[in-house]
Amino acid sequence: MTQPAVQARAFDLLRLAKNLRHYEATFARAGGEGFNIFDILGVGHYEVRTHSPLLAELLSPRGSHGHGSAFLRHFIARLGLGPFEVETATVSQEFSLGPQTEEEGGLLDILVRDGLSREILIENKIYAGEQLNQLGRYQNFSPKGALIYLTLHGDAPEKTPVEGLLNLKCISYRSDIIGWLQDCRKEATNAPGVRETITQYIHLIQKLTQQNTSTRMNQELVKTVLQDEESFLAYAALHKATPDIRLEVIKTLRAQLVEIANILGLQLDFNDGDLDSRFDGFDFTNSLLSTKNLRIRFEFNNSRYRECYFGFKYLDKEGDTTVTQRIHQGFKVEFGVPQKSTEWWAAWTWWVPNREWTDDTFAAIRFGNFVNDLKKLLERMLKIANHACSVDEPPLIK
Repeated sequence: MTQPAVQARAFDLLRLAKNLRHYEATFARAGGEGFNIFDILGVGHYEVRTHSPLLAELLSPRGSHGHGSAFLRHFIARLGLGPFEVETATVSQEFSLGPQTEEEGGLLDILVRDGLSREILIENKIYAGEQLNQLGRYQNFSPKGALIYLTLHGDAPEKTPVEGLLNLKCISYRSDIIGWLQDCRKEATNAPGVRETITQYIHLIQKLTQQNTSTRMNQELVKTVLQDEESFLAYAALHKATPDIRLEVIKTLRAQLVEIANILGLQLDFNDGDLDSRFDGFDFTNSLLSTKNLRIRFEFNNSRYRECYFGFKYLDKEGDTTVTQRIHQGFKVEFGVPQKSTEWWAAWTWWVPNREWTDDTFAAIRFGNFVNDLKKLLERMLKIANHACSVDEPPLIK
């Protein structure tokens, strides 16, 4: 297969994808598919407040969905967890296993138990990190129970030896939970409230796992890519270009941040490379911040642009206690309760709209309002800093 032919086919695929996306966007607007309650309320990334409660409610035979044990039966069948008496099952959320030690105790996200005391233990991870021997403690609580480790992409645990987890099953939101939810949606065909809630939840998961929400578009693209060798190689060439494309977008971001820094009288310190490694990020400082041993920092807690957070980070370990207290208080007023201060951070929190940098994020950097939103965020941070670093200023009040 000649390179010019593959290249030409790659451009054809791009045009097709663009046209399909435009068609699907028009179709979605007409059908109200863009309306998603999870996106509107900004709660889609919360494990404890959103995902675990919704999963537990759907799994419960006495859940408000009104379908009895049907959803739990589908869950057990899809994951091959039987035998299990679904009719007698109870579902508990944030179940206490007792005081936490290295070998036992802690809080289990979801516990499903039937009338014969057979158990399914579900540890639910969206973005939160795994605790040391967390799954080992859960298995010690229920040695014969089915231990489910649920992550976005079906990752294996890192802080518990897998060989010691005899009943472990790693499942993903991307395929296992979406497949189960589709089973539930079919079951709820005649219950529009339940059916549409499940549909919106499926769309949320597809967004979190960077999947197209349109089945029609996916099928058309798959059919086109697999029609001949030339098309498949063209698709592979496009896929391989992703790192280079993202690197160019990061270069755009860097230039935008330089401009913002000049406008706001800040100095930018931008990590070399593509921000793709853990703890990569960028800083803003000025004379006021630096004299107080502070900088405004945006940083990733994981590779591949995952778990982005921002806040006031020290230039050196620890800072002025009085200023730190005022920074923390101002941060709380402006952004809500911050995460606990550390030896390196005076105040920080997850960057909720951009905690995971998806394709939509990179599109917003290159073509959308990402940089304007970041500028507004910096202005709020500078307001906190100006009050905190000037002891004569009254505390921030909202």
